[in-house]
Amino acid sequence: MDFRSVSALAANAITVHSKIVDILAGKTPIPEVVELFITNFCSFRCPHCHCANWHGDEQSYMRVATLERIFAELESLGVKTIEFGGGGEPLQHPYIHDIFEMLRRRGMRCGIISNGYAVIDNQPLREDIAGVSDWFRVSLDGVADDVYREVHGRDDLSYGKLKLALRDFTTMAARNPDPFARTRLGLKMILQQANKNGLAAVCSEAKAMGADFIQFKWLENSPLSLPEGERRAIFEFLDHMKNSAENDLIIDLLPGYDGESSAQKNEKCALSILHPLIDWDGAVYICAFFHQRRKTHCLGNINRNSFLDLWESDEHKITRMAVNPLQCVSNCPLKRYNPIIEFIKKERYRFPYI
Repeated sequence: MDFRSVSALAANAITVHSKIVDILAGKTPIPEVVELFITNFCSFRCPHCHCANWHGDEQSYMRVATLERIFAELESLGVKTIEFGGGGEPLQHPYIHDIFEMLRRRGMRCGIISNGYAVIDNQPLREDIAGVSDWFRVSLDGVADDVYREVHGRDDLSYGKLKLALRDFTTMAARNPDPFARTRLGLKMILQQANKNGLAAVCSEAKAMGADFIQFKWLENSPLSLPEGERRAIFEFLDHMKNSAENDLIIDLLPGYDGESSAQKNEKCALSILHPLIDWDGAVYICAFFHQRRKTHCLGNINRNSFLDLWESDEHKITRMAVNPLQCVSNCPLKRYNPIIEFIKKERYRFPYI
């Protein structure tokens, strides 16, 4: 059986099925992963960025002492993985090397969502990433200099330099003697007007970099979005690439944020409990998959309370129950787990019997 026929969503959910059973019983398990927006600054000026309205300056970052305290508490609670996202660009945190060293000392692992540009001419940073991360997903969005500059809003950027740096990164990561600990490189492509004609080259460019997976996502509700009439041909092309026997890349075509999803619009998700967010200013949110930073999603602040105090509070349960799914991102990634949760509810008696 081709490994690509296995549902990654199902594998993820079944791995944490005991926590899902606790959630269904009304309990509040410790998160499986905690996402951190360690900075609110990004030097890119992407016209399509859904976080742009909240970006701050270079001083908008989480202090190292705060991060040390967060890591210590999460480690004591049994949380072993951190996801760095944004918000801002995590690799532009002024003390990013110290942050990775803190993780390494504690034996914690991370995933990184980044534009990747900071790894150019920065071998120590590439080594740090390869030493502590399970995956490093780079928001590429274009595989030619002109397109890359347009989608990221700066004329001084070089796709060619980034490609060489990522190729060096995967070569270095491949030297890890433990194949299960090798950092996987992923690429993200936000499908829009500027890059619609360059998709045929994306897979060959990804292979040249040594990438393991590519995520394609539609840009929605923007003047730069592709009209519905142009999407069918792109979908068919990507579906062919995804299922091609000659292609060993993992390819996912994902719905875009804010797109239409009437079937899920009124559904609540259950798994946000397993993936909360701590923002750069210490605010703790019950879910990482929103971009409004709504007060209704906030539990409090890590600078005033411990994570556990916030997590086990009555306020957490009240806040979670009060979430209006109509205010959530229409195509919330966590809602895709709902059918699998239904399967676990009905079939969990099977799980001890491999």
